[in-house]
Amino acid sequence: MSALDGQIALVTGSTRGIGAAIAAEFARRGAAVAVHGRDRAAADSVAAAIIRDGGTAMAATGNVTDFGQVESVRRQIEDAWGPVGILVANAGGSFTPPAPLEQIPEDGWRATVDGNLLATFLTLKSFLPGMKERRRGTIITIGSAAGRRADPRSPIPYAAAKAGIALLTQDVAAQAGPFGIRANCITPETILTEGNQDRIPAGLQASLADAHPLKRLGYAARRRDRRRVPRLRRGRLDHRRGHRRGRRCRARLTILSEKEPDQPAPKGDIGYR
Repeated sequence: MSALDGQIALVTGSTRGIGAAIAAEFARRGAAVAVHGRDRAAADSVAAAIIRDGGTAMAATGNVTDFGQVESVRRQIEDAWGPVGILVANAGGSFTPPAPLEQIPEDGWRATVDGNLLATFLTLKSFLPGMKERRRGTIITIGSAAGRRADPRSPIPYAAAKAGIALLTQDVAAQAGPFGIRANCITPETILTEGNQDRIPAGLQASLADAHPLKRLGYAARRRDRRRVPRLRRGRLDHRRGHRRGRRCRARLTILSEKEPDQPAPKGDIGYR
């Protein structure tokens, strides 16, 4: 019997890349998974693949930068299955190319901050009240190495938004912990998703890999398609910092990857995911 049997999970931005990998792994471990995106055909395709592999899945569509549409996603899932117990706020991306701060266009800044930080805020705002009422739930947000490490090549709007997500998650953990809800943020390194392999020049890929202790970059799927996500077992939680504590609830992120954006990033994005 899997630890996720009987759980209902939503992974936002899961029509491709890391989001699709998380959704598929949750389904393999027994969860009923809602595949989310703005493209109905893409969401249906990922959900169908999960079902063919013996899992339980449905598609839910909506723009996570619009609270009304996020609420619609929540209702779609609740009407079909019931309330979400595992929420992965994965949708986002870098929607303006890296540039010196004074050259960053205002619309690119707003699109990236809204597509990451605002989207995460609205997603949690929609699903957290129900979790508090039920006094249980698991929330995972996705940050980035770009949000915790200075680098002149970083896309600044993306890095700032991801740093904000990490701080947001810590405060949510402190507020929601007394209700039996765990909130944790994962901050992966640069990941060679399908889109990033095309966008990041080979030379830059090599330099990014050389800066990593393992001397390689991550992929959304491991060799032989053995993808893993954090274990979601019960354990003690440091509600002050939003970190797992204790042997049984230690995160095991061997996926070493980041989520695929919910929409294609512009050319020139170096792909901090």
